[in-house]
Amino acid sequence: MLQPTAIKLGQWASTRPDLFDPTFCVQISRRLHASVTPHPPEHSRRMLLQALSSDGLLGGIVGGGGALTLEDVFESIDLKRTLGSGCVAQVHKATLRRDVANRAWEQAAGAGSGSGGDGRRDVVVKILHPGVEESVAMDMALLEAGCYVLTEVRNPCPPPPLLPAPATIHV
Repeated sequence: MLQPTAIKLGQWASTRPDLFDPTFCVQISRRLHASVTPHPPEHSRRMLLQALSSDGLLGGIVGGGGALTLEDVFESIDLKRTLGSGCVAQVHKATLRRDVANRAWEQAAGAGSGSGGDGRRDVVVKILHPGVEESVAMDMALLEAGCYVLTEVRNPCPPPPLLPAPATIHV
């Protein structure tokens, strides 16, 4: 099974027919842009509750201090059905509570703007698959080690002799 970093690099390569053979790009795109089996709803719920904890990502927007429940933030959220699932995360449909949406819009617009949002409350929530963070961290460490070897290890073997440049053709 390919790791998320390898899949993402392959997906990027599939969008670059200027760098790679176009047939290769089409074939790799078909293989790497397929849906991934979704993780269980319990994992999504656990990750959201962690983000809603007092020191979590959403604490500043929702406010109130202390841990929050899903009901404190969402009017509705469908964790049983995914809109899509990829190599890194999956996406769920949700509707923010009106007060939460208004605070989020105010923060996005800048403090004191008084905009109160534009009424949009339907959102998608993207949740990482289990183990993705650790997997990507390991991939990055391996890439960093490979870069070190390529840039810092001096002349482990001599470079091949240069071939003569082809003659220039004048018309």
